[in-house]
Amino acid sequence: MSSICSKIESIDNLWFEPIPSKARAMQRMCRIENIVVALGADGKIYTNAVIARVAYTGGHGGRLSHLLDGCIKLGVLAASEVKKHKDYMAERQRIRDHKFNVEQLQTYTNRLGIQLTPEQLEALK
Repeated sequence: MSSICSKIESIDNLWFEPIPSKARAMQRMCRIENIVVALGADGKIYTNAVIARVAYTGGHGGRLSHLLDGCIKLGVLAASEVKKHKDYMAERQRIRDHKFNVEQLQTYTNRLGIQLTPEQLEALK
């Protein structure tokens, strides 16, 4: 079983299984891009987007995003919940990127011997 760590409780409570090699009865199935998401007759969610026993963080882009979109199509999650999750994760990524970019800019200006003005330093915050 794998999961996606999320601030949204309904997403945080979901468990995902890798698609098994043996045939299983499925209620519904969909594909988003190259990600297959299936709701098993046993109530489990099977997908090729996860590996076993991993807790994933994030999911606002890429494979996990497609997995969450598939859960909407299968009726497991509401679109509003997935949107909240993706928006929250995108904001966290934006903040992380900004912090990294400021640190990189300061490193490069120091290496080049460039002094930033107080206004420029303030603008970096």
